[in-house]
Amino acid sequence: MAENPADIKSIDYLAALVRKVSQLKEVPKNILHADEVRKIQGDPAALAKFIDGKPHLQEQLASLTNFTPSQWLLAQEIPAIRRRRFLQTKNDYTFDPIEDDPYEWAQKKNLQGICFSGGGIRSATLNLGILQGLAARGMLGRFDYLSSVSGGGYIHEWFAAWVKREGLGEVEKKLKPLPDSGQPCHPEPIRWLRRYSNYLTPQKGFLTGDTWVAVAIWFRNTFLNQLILVSILFLLLTASPAGRLRLRKDDSRERDSWTAATSAPFNSP
Repeated sequence: MAENPADIKSIDYLAALVRKVSQLKEVPKNILHADEVRKIQGDPAALAKFIDGKPHLQEQLASLTNFTPSQWLLAQEIPAIRRRRFLQTKNDYTFDPIEDDPYEWAQKKNLQGICFSGGGIRSATLNLGILQGLAARGMLGRFDYLSSVSGGGYIHEWFAAWVKREGLGEVEKKLKPLPDSGQPCHPEPIRWLRRYSNYLTPQKGFLTGDTWVAVAIWFRNTFLNQLILVSILFLLLTASPAGRLRLRKDDSRERDSWTAATSAPFNSP
């Protein structure tokens, strides 16, 4: 793939934003520090130093030039996407971060991604099935992004490490469910994943420390959750009109009982 020298020209968002601002024909009067920006608009170094540490001014300039941080970030990711796609398809998808719009480029090139949700080992199990289903259909190479959170990160890092070692094509072949993969058994990475699926409690057995720690954590969290719930219910009960009326009745009964108890010696014959 032919390297684009412009790929390395936008490594700093402020520098890229300053370049966009310097290309403006006129700076509106309604932005912050408009006069100062106009004076140093032609001096990129002075302008970058001036807007550094002024997030509100940066926000206004980003809106004015239609150049947001997310747009800049996408432009930084595109060279990696171009290299990955070149390895898969041998097609060079050219992109100029100075002239081209990253959003339009992403839409035209149909960028796609997979998102793995959280949920502990259950999430890892479900996402492994998703990866195997995509591999069976030869679709893993279509995706440009892989995003995960919490338990999904477990299968994410496992998959990324496997691809790093053997390449996506080989991993896609081995990920196909049996017997479609043509292998006598599951490959070692899948067997390893299943062997260490109990990563939260590595030591097995009813009397092991890991098991009892997990049980204690469950009871602690359950108690705290129930304590919060009961406190909220008690607060709602006491704050409601019926609750306040009940409390007033109880207070009245206690006063009557105390009055009767204290006056009993004086009323006796």
